[in-house]
Amino acid sequence: MFAEQLQQRTNREKWLLIIGLALMVTLAWWYLIDMALAMSSMDMQSMDMQSMDIGSMDSMEMSSMDMSSTSMSSMPGEALSANSSAMNSMVTAWGALDLLLLFLMWAVMMVAMMLPSASPMILTFLSVNQRRARSQRNVVPTYIFVSGYIVVWSGYSLLATLLQWQLHEHALIRSDMQVGVPYLVNTILIGAGVFQFTKLKQTCLQHCRSPLSFLMRDWREGYTGAFYMGLHHGAYCVGCCWILMLVLFVTGVMNLFAIALLSAFVLAEKLIPGGRWLSYLSGIIFIGFGLSSLALTV
Repeated sequence: MFAEQLQQRTNREKWLLIIGLALMVTLAWWYLIDMALAMSSMDMQSMDMQSMDIGSMDSMEMSSMDMSSTSMSSMPGEALSANSSAMNSMVTAWGALDLLLLFLMWAVMMVAMMLPSASPMILTFLSVNQRRARSQRNVVPTYIFVSGYIVVWSGYSLLATLLQWQLHEHALIRSDMQVGVPYLVNTILIGAGVFQFTKLKQTCLQHCRSPLSFLMRDWREGYTGAFYMGLHHGAYCVGCCWILMLVLFVTGVMNLFAIALLSAFVLAEKLIPGGRWLSYLSGIIFIGFGLSSLALTV
């Protein structure tokens, strides 16, 4: 009787965990899709307003602009200085609320992208906990482990937020959250490709691909121990994927297709038998794109 009750409780906990993870990922994706649609709508409105402004200019205004342009072209140095000043004035400074919302966007994005690939580790943690319960040992709620994992990726989200803020401050990123400077695009792509071949990448990937080995080797008791294990696993996960997330600056941070593609790649890299070779293949592709882009800009 006790064994049946324990088995029922075990199954109930497992399904509640699966539903909870699925709900978190679904809500995260809903948030990202809603934000992407809102940004797209704002861009369309901005384009319409620009078209109306241009259409409302009469011939006298256009003639005046031509004369100003001719005058400026006769003074290249002054024209360049004026143009640079105008570009700098277009960069509006972000306030604390802007940075907070940007951090929230990155944090939700990391949940949407990384939680599915962490599910095997989370379910393995639950399974080990359930076995310990049968042995009358102390068990810890699985959400403690998950919270440690999310804290690490939230830390990464903070760094990504600060990076995007600096790119914005130096006018290196466009309004669609895409880096508009060729040398930075090439650097990110080639850097991401090279990283796929490094020992650090493969070591972190191996830990992510072996959930049971990780838990058996690094098990800690109690709530603090479970949180520490979540932090530890999250650190390996960040070490494995940190530069892949920066590729979003090349595609556009809110490019939903790129987000979905990277999410699927990270999941496949950790789950399929040939994940290591998939890393190498992606490295070749990233380097190839980076070098091709570099050749076109030279």
